[in-house]
Amino acid sequence: MEHEFFFFKDTATTEIYTLSLHDAHPIFRSTSESEARMTSFMHIRREQILREAEGYLDLAMACAEQLPLSASVRNRLAQRALSSLALVDCSRSNKSHCSYLQGQALRLMERFPEAIEYFESAAELDKKNLHIWLALGWCHKRVGKLDMAIQSLEEALAFEPGEAI
Repeated sequence: MEHEFFFFKDTATTEIYTLSLHDAHPIFRSTSESEARMTSFMHIRREQILREAEGYLDLAMACAEQLPLSASVRNRLAQRALSSLALVDCSRSNKSHCSYLQGQALRLMERFPEAIEYFESAAELDKKNLHIWLALGWCHKRVGKLDMAIQSLEEALAFEPGEAI
């Protein structure tokens, strides 16, 4: 005699399956704990990806004056930074930092008008960050907007008057 509630043809297999589900139930019961772990994991992963992008940019810029990279190597490193940043949801936390890193990668690739957009976005979110204003001024200078470059440097000085720029 076959019962409708059995998933398998024999009762022993159904019973084993049911017991295994019962044993797994505590895993699914505490969703808030699971969500907290997942959120923590996602935060750690986001930070790792941001450091990865920073690493690519550091490789390209650290010894640029003493040991200049070819344009193709520099562009490849910048593109890897952008690819890493594409994995991060930059609309949430760290938006100004993400925008700054994207701007830096585009600046390395000499895509100055695009870099300006990212630096302006970063500056809007983090008005007191000297590095953002300096990078923005640098890009404005490269596209021939000297008045905007000077304005960016004046903004940097307004927040860090003792810093040498």
